[in-house]
Amino acid sequence: YRFLNHHAVPGLAWIIDFLLLIALCAAGWGLRRRPAVLVVLGIAFLFLPCLFLLISLRQPVLLPRYLLWSAAPFAVLVGVGAAALLEGRHVLAMRLAVAGVAALLLVNLVPYYHVETKPRWDVAARMLASEVDPGDVIYLSDTGALPILQLYMPHGAQAVVLKDADGDLAHAEKAISEGKRVWVVYGHAGQNTSTPKEFFGPAHALGKPSLVQAAGSRITIVLYDPAVSYASCTILGLQDGICG
Repeated sequence: YRFLNHHAVPGLAWIIDFLLLIALCAAGWGLRRRPAVLVVLGIAFLFLPCLFLLISLRQPVLLPRYLLWSAAPFAVLVGVGAAALLEGRHVLAMRLAVAGVAALLLVNLVPYYHVETKPRWDVAARMLASEVDPGDVIYLSDTGALPILQLYMPHGAQAVVLKDADGDLAHAEKAISEGKRVWVVYGHAGQNTSTPKEFFGPAHALGKPSLVQAAGSRITIVLYDPAVSYASCTILGLQDGICG
């Protein structure tokens, strides 16, 4: 329940976890007379985590957490348990229970559609395509963003924008010393956990920023131009430690 709105309904996550636990226990109790079905579901529930654990001892495996924790068998077991709990209940009680679960799911999903849940690399690609000039250098905080930018970048702009976009800070410093403009792009493309201040601290070696702008709320694009003698900063730049 990563996107659950804890602030809107305090303790809601605990309520959902408690209900899921009850449903799982009910599934186990309800299937006690059908051991074959219970064993099959149990194997399906445990097979993938155990399999990938064994494989990872020899070779690291990257996979979605939903697959790792056997989401499908888990959902089946919870469904069986919920059906067992509602068996023999009054029709009105069953309808109220279903409506309550639907309401919990709705509350859980609402924040997902109101919050920027992933970096807007599509916006960053459009901004860079319209602003980067031939000869400019791109310095990415996460080089994993390169294939994402290639995906969103207009084909006519890829050759210009991404021609020199895989260098490190030393490469960016050299470009500045040669009089080239450097676009520093901060944003996560994978499991990187660095903060803006951690990244932009060493980047102060590039000088004062000529332009600070945001692509969504999780990507920052900063231009360092040796030909511009003044520094341009914003509230975003001050918050992220871009302007020193």
